[in-house]
Amino acid sequence: AVPGFSQETFQQTQALERLATRLQTCLGDYAQGASAFELGQGQHRVLCLVYADRMVLYARPLFRERPRKLIELGRDHKLTLARRRGDRVVSMSAGVEIVATGDRIQFCHPDGEIAASIFLPWIGEEARVELTRRFKRLVSPTEHASRRAGRDSELSLNKQLRVLSRGL
Repeated sequence: AVPGFSQETFQQTQALERLATRLQTCLGDYAQGASAFELGQGQHRVLCLVYADRMVLYARPLFRERPRKLIELGRDHKLTLARRRGDRVVSMSAGVEIVATGDRIQFCHPDGEIAASIFLPWIGEEARVELTRRFKRLVSPTEHASRRAGRDSELSLNKQLRVLSRGL
């Protein structure tokens, strides 16, 4: 038994976990190779579906019954903004900059011109930053990996310098 939980509660939790595993197995064929994650709290959430070649973002703002598609970003730098009167497609050139600023995530051309922006006030700043990071990783996987490697080596160098300074 787990401290703080009755045996019955523990057994029900295990049964729920088994059901979730069975559901995941049964519904796996319908996923079309996508994985998903949610950001936000309560009913104000953002659902992101991640495929091998694109990410699709859905949001359920306050007082809406169903989530609606907000944006689709492809590895090929094609950005599709879902609109009521038809989708707007923006071709993002190489060197696209994706920035989390305020309540928005902005997609900018290399010259700094804003090509598109999505308004996500119902998720926190950390969630917008994480979403931005994932968008960047999708459109520039090698650049993102090289930046991470550079940061890791920089951190390693800083750590070595701290060790050296302690010895002085």
